[in-house]
Amino acid sequence: MSDSQSLWWRNAAIYQVYPRSFQDSNGDGEGDLQGVISRLDYLKELGIDNVVPSEGLIFTYNGNPYKLTGAFAPVNQIIGTMKYDRAPEKPEASSTEPQKTEAPPEKAQDEPVQPETPVQPPKPIAIYPGRFQPYHAGHHVTYEALVEKFGRENVYVVSSDKQDSITSPFSFSDKQEIMTSMFDIPEDRIIQVKNPYNPIEVTKGLPEGTPVIFAVGEKDAQRLGGKYFQKYDPNEKMLGYKQAGYVWIGPPPNLEVNGKEISGTQLRAIMGDPNITDRVKQEIFTKVYGKFDQKIFDKIIKGATKAEEERKITDTHGKKKEEPTVS
Repeated sequence: MSDSQSLWWRNAAIYQVYPRSFQDSNGDGEGDLQGVISRLDYLKELGIDNVVPSEGLIFTYNGNPYKLTGAFAPVNQIIGTMKYDRAPEKPEASSTEPQKTEAPPEKAQDEPVQPETPVQPPKPIAIYPGRFQPYHAGHHVTYEALVEKFGRENVYVVSSDKQDSITSPFSFSDKQEIMTSMFDIPEDRIIQVKNPYNPIEVTKGLPEGTPVIFAVGEKDAQRLGGKYFQKYDPNEKMLGYKQAGYVWIGPPPNLEVNGKEISGTQLRAIMGDPNITDRVKQEIFTKVYGKFDQKIFDKIIKGATKAEEERKITDTHGKKKEEPTVS
């Protein structure tokens, strides 16, 4: 072969083709190799001597998959000159109109197929229901245990705005302020509900099939029966909140005040007792809440004092019938 023959490309008109946008031969909306082949006669009329694609196009030749890689990937090195190796055209077909042929495979056979990402089930949500009159460190032991087990973003504290002059002197906003100020519980995870054990205000926004765990004390767990509430078992598959609710017994408070395990009733009695000095109340407050906050201290003193006054009046004129509630 002479030098002029081996260096033919120096004087040739070479046309670079982007196959995916050049010509669609099968109507799938994307250009392909057959589309390029169908236009070769037209390109020849324009004076084009050779055609090369400019992208990694995957096609099949002699039953084997090929992928053209790199800029100006040479088709001719793999299948020869396309204008001579292509299949004969039908007589009635126009040289300038594309012919519909079978589409080349989307991917080469040697390329691995990516597996579909499995759908993950919804994460369980933990709900801590209670009256919280007022919320204190004993309650917070359970909250922290839930956070450690299920994650802070998956734990909700729920309570109603139902008030009673003796047993429930604090409003929902009072309880929420105590929780956020003294324990840094996220405000958007403290939800006002009508029924703490049917917190539709929380569940209505959950994905279908989300399991819900209710955290309660051992005494309160005995009151949650029926077919809906079931004992929480981390080793068993859980149903969504519409089918079942799971009961998780929280840890004991591990905090005593004046020799007794802390409770809302006890705390109200101490903070509302006019015979106990403010200094002693401040010490107990700091022990129960881990720090002193004058605003929260005054709020609890005010609510507890009013409740104790009402309790004494009731004791003097006859006991008020109370429904069993969670302190």
